Amino acid sequence: MQPAILHIPLARLLASDAYPLTRDRVFRLARGTVEGAAREVHLVVTVDHEDEGLPIELANVELKIAPDGEWCLQYVSHPAQSCGLTALIAPCSSDFVAFLQVREDAQLPHPLTPLCAQDLEDEGLGPLAMLNLRPGNPAPVVPSTSDLNQLVALAERMPPL
Repeated sequence: MQPAILHIPLARLLASDAYPLTRDRVFRLARGTVEGAAREVHLVVTVDHEDEGLPIELANVELKIAPDGEWCLQYVSHPAQSCGLTALIAPCSSDFVAFLQVREDAQLPHPLTPLCAQDLEDEGLGPLAMLNLRPGNPAPVVPSTSDLNQLVALAERMPPL
């Protein structure tokens, strides 16, 4: 099934109670705007290009319904790449567990090479994503070293394939 894609003009976002974007607010946006069958939602904040009127993507947040039936974060564009719009969206352990569970259910190999977005930024490699837990990604990106340690610890507890 294809993800539901919700384009949100920046002006509409700024005028709504969904701004500033937080974890709870993006979940509320996904629940409130998507018909019941969607299991994955991509929220795309856009602004119109002044000359041509074409929308320009400012920020991207991908959410999905985890195996336990709850919404979880899958992808969050980096605040430096999204005009700071995603700065307050933080993952939690349930997002990491959902990522690992989906990988296990799909029997994807366990050796992961997770990366820390902050470390990449400090090294001048600046990531495009603050969080990238897309299921087929063997190099997931998490925001901080503590998130990295948590993901690694959870992955080590997963049974081998």
